[in-house]
Amino acid sequence: MRRWQIGPVLGALFALSGAGCADRALPPSDLTEVLAGPRGLAVCPTLRPLEPDTIAATERTCQAAIARAGTAYVVALLRGEHACVDTNHPGPEVAGDPVHPCVGLRALSTGSFREPSDERAAAATRRAAEDFEREIRAACDDATMARLAACSETVDGLVECLRADHWEAAQLLLREQYGDLLPLDDESARACRARVGAASVDLLETQASAIADCLLAPPPEEVASRARRCFGEVANGVVASPTDRKTADALAQSARVFREAIRDACDEVHVPSVDSCGRDLASMEECLLCAHRREAMYVVQSQFGGRPTSPKTDFIDWGTLRNPVVGWDDRRIKDQVMAFHDDHFWVIGSIAFEDDDDHAVAVPTYVRSDDWRSWEEIPAPEGGLGSPDLTFHDGVWHVVFQHPDPLVPESRRLFWTTTPDLLTWTPRVEIAPNVLEERSIIDGALARKNGRTHLLLKWRVEDLPWIAITADDDLTAPWPVDGRLVAGTEQAFHGFAENGQFIEVDGRIHMLATARDPEGFRCGSIYTCSHEPFLYDFAVGDGSAVEDWSHWRHKTQLRIPYEDWNRVMHANTGFLTDWRAHDGFFYLSYSGSLDHESFAGRGHGKIGLARSRDLMHWRLPGDLRD
Repeated sequence: MRRWQIGPVLGALFALSGAGCADRALPPSDLTEVLAGPRGLAVCPTLRPLEPDTIAATERTCQAAIARAGTAYVVALLRGEHACVDTNHPGPEVAGDPVHPCVGLRALSTGSFREPSDERAAAATRRAAEDFEREIRAACDDATMARLAACSETVDGLVECLRADHWEAAQLLLREQYGDLLPLDDESARACRARVGAASVDLLETQASAIADCLLAPPPEEVASRARRCFGEVANGVVASPTDRKTADALAQSARVFREAIRDACDEVHVPSVDSCGRDLASMEECLLCAHRREAMYVVQSQFGGRPTSPKTDFIDWGTLRNPVVGWDDRRIKDQVMAFHDDHFWVIGSIAFEDDDDHAVAVPTYVRSDDWRSWEEIPAPEGGLGSPDLTFHDGVWHVVFQHPDPLVPESRRLFWTTTPDLLTWTPRVEIAPNVLEERSIIDGALARKNGRTHLLLKWRVEDLPWIAITADDDLTAPWPVDGRLVAGTEQAFHGFAENGQFIEVDGRIHMLATARDPEGFRCGSIYTCSHEPFLYDFAVGDGSAVEDWSHWRHKTQLRIPYEDWNRVMHANTGFLTDWRAHDGFFYLSYSGSLDHESFAGRGHGKIGLARSRDLMHWRLPGDLRD
């Protein structure tokens, strides 16, 4: 039996916004409806579940226990976390990320779990895990597991992988429901938030159970697709309800109950303070319906496994590709950007040899390929393109990069060049020469909005990013400095950020940055073991006003699975591209290594690739799930 590993569910924890998510229990010819999408996305990203195998009668008891115990585990985790949040975070004196004390932490690198610091939350987490494991072990043995398509062929392996997967699902949904856990001193707002949490958990439980019951029941006749019969699917912003009438009715009824519960406790004034997904009451309902419907599908998929229905894409041969996709034995690469231009994939980054000193600028070369396997080296402009940022504007590519200060070579300043073809370059000129004068600044990134150009940069001494703004396209003119960019809070985990990138997704700008790993340092180098990709959203506004750019929130880790080649430096200097127009996926490139000693303590960096339809669930090369 062919098996497909089901990895951790959590990627970016975004709120959803928009309208039109409910199912309609109607005849098959009228089983579609437009969905809302994640924050920054116009529509709900595509999700086509795996095609599950038919379950033999001798295996049904075990498979039913897996589904029942798995869903109960997610539900118990969420209810325990809600009780902790609602008890310990009622007023204005507490704010911040809800990971502690109510959630704990599961380390990506090791899979180990750190319990919540709140005693009651920790006890609830332990009980949920014990009940989950007890029920599965009572119904399953290794012989049965070997015949199922779950994430492991043994009971021990199943317990481990499903617990990790479902814990991640619970944390994704908690952030959808409660956002950044804003302080609430209004009793009615706290009641609204509590109702959002309770109703959302009921919604998830009902929908996951209905889908699993359908998969466990023998179909009344041969069907072309059990996935279509029991899951339905989401494709191009449209949800197709299950063709099984009983399941479709159950999903539609759970959506109606959810709407009524939310409207009983919440009104428009509560939405901003509750910080759930959505920007008004209607979009909050719709986006939570979408988030929980999709996560119910993911949870059940991880319990049943299956085979991809569309095993190949033409844009990138993902099924046979393996990480790392770029790397050399005698060089390291990090701070990379990538582009698709002239039917080639281009990767430009900071490339250095082992014997270069710690402050060496990139070797003057970069690479291109038409298949991600064989790479042609391209000569870069003299001096290289150190830590580049790449954007496309007005028909040309713009690159901002760092280079030694002509007057103080041990310091760095930011320079700018353009190219129509990624082969020929205009002469480099210094950008924002008056910003943080006589100081070393690095990691520049550009964004344009409403006739203004915004420059993100990092002052190397403080490890915090700054924003500068110019009113027009003369990037070499003096820039007014808007002040320090507040990325989250001033706490160590939230404040540090570097190697930033602005990316516009369906008309809304986000910031991607390398920031501190919540797991903390895992080795002796600050350059390798605490750098992870995070995505941010505007705290207020949409970027139309200058002040919008100085405050960012919803700091969300892109949780890329580990592989054997990147156990030490995991996913440093991430760069995100929106290639949905080609095959429906976002792609993230990142630098990883197995050491933190070589290359002046920066590790022997090579480049990996991951992709996602929704910025939440990330797949590695070879993994063909949507």
